[in-house]
Order: sequence, then C-alpha cells, then structure tokens
Amino acid sequence: MNELLEQIDDVESFSFLLVDDRVNMRRTIRNMLRTYGFCNFGDADDGDVAIKKLKNQYYDFIICDWNMPRMKGVQLLRAIREDEELSEIPFLMITGEATQDKIAEVIEAGVDGYLLKPFDIKSLENRIVEILKVRKSEPLPLEAQILLAEHYSQVGCYWQSNQELEK
Repeated sequence: MNELLEQIDDVESFSFLLVDDRVNMRRTIRNMLRTYGFCNFGDADDGDVAIKKLKNQYYDFIICDWNMPRMKGVQLLRAIREDEELSEIPFLMITGEATQDKIAEVIEAGVDGYLLKPFDIKSLENRIVEILKVRKSEPLPLEAQILLAEHYSQVGCYWQSNQELEK
C-alpha cells in the first residue's frame, strides 16, 4: 500500500486547501493528489481568500505558495497559527526561493514543512507523509496538558493536576 494512503483513514473525506495565485499550479497539485484518490479540495488565490474559506469550512491540510498578492503565504501561516481554531492544521509551504532567511522565517512562523519548486509527485507525497507522521506522533497541546493532568492526579498531586486542567 502507498505510504501516503497509510497515513490517512478516509482519503475521500480528507480535505486540502490549495492556496496559490496561479490557477495552473493549484490544478497541478490537485491532479497530483487525485492520483492517490483524494477528491476534496478547496482553492484560494491568496491568503485573504484562504482565511475566509477556513472560517467557513474545515480543511485537514493546507498547501500554500509563498509569493501571492495581498497576503503572502508566510502571513497566512502566521494568521493561522495565531487563530486557536485553525492553529493545528498541517501547513506545507511551497516556494521557489530557498534562502536561509526565508526558510528560517517560515520555520519560526510554525510551518510543518516546505517544498521547493519545481517538484514532482513523489516529492509532494514524501513531504505530506513526513508532516502527517510528525503530527500523529506528537500529541496536540491540549492532549499533552490533559495527559500531564492525568499523571499528576494518578500520583496524588491534585493541585498540579488542577493547574494543568485550568490551562
């Protein structure tokens, strides 16, 4: 079985938001993902449109270009990471610029991974798999606090348990 498909329980309902000002790039990525059976896509031509779509519909994964008009990909990434409802959505940045400064900027902003243009279907698959594996192995911040609270409770440290639950 394909490694990407092993990471996802329900390929048909798994949704991608493709954010790029170039229609042909969104179409190319969509067609690459369709070869794996994915069929649930949203499109946005810049970060402003993406934010509006994210407020109205949940997406499981965001694939975003860096350079777009109005709101750049890194600005969208920051807005998503600062939004409590959206912050945990995996985010893959696509860029043609691989300077250390740019890479450091998106890493600092909380990107899950980045992919350099031009790329092929296997590179896209590998990057998505890496992101999903990391996401599955790390508990979400809320889950981590609940686990810590349970641990404190089990060892009789009820005050610390309560503190973790209040966070």
